[in-house]
Amino acid sequence: MRYGILLLLAVVLTASSAHGLFESLSLDYYIDRYNTNIDQAPVILKTILGSEQVEIRVALDNGSLLDLGIETDMGSIISVSYSGIADPSIAIETSEQTIDEVIGSPDPIGAFQQARDRGDIMITANKIPGKIKVSSLLSSMEVLRFFYQRVFALPA
Repeated sequence: MRYGILLLLAVVLTASSAHGLFESLSLDYYIDRYNTNIDQAPVILKTILGSEQVEIRVALDNGSLLDLGIETDMGSIISVSYSGIADPSIAIETSEQTIDEVIGSPDPIGAFQQARDRGDIMITANKIPGKIKVSSLLSSMEVLRFFYQRVFALPA
């Protein structure tokens, strides 16, 4: 099974602000940065990342809904749609407020995990094996730190 979920969440959660993230140029910057640095990932992680069709829905502070569709292939983001994606293999739901809280935290990885535990970030895979893998990958601090530090070259 393929797991581009971590890369997509990393892209969403490492932008300078949620508002800035939703501007096309900012999102393109983080996607390009991710795709450029994916080669640093261990082979096993790139294999797991594989190919996904991911829908990311973000409730914006102004009351509207951002519905992104992201397609990955061999761990790289190959397309982004600003109108969602048909039949996603993984769905992510959160709010602009939650993204801002995670970004602004002195411990973004811990804040992300707390938001997920509270249900403020919901990640759903469509098949049972996928649910098990997503759950185990997202519970791994080492995997989350890898994306936060290496892929995005940010300090710990």
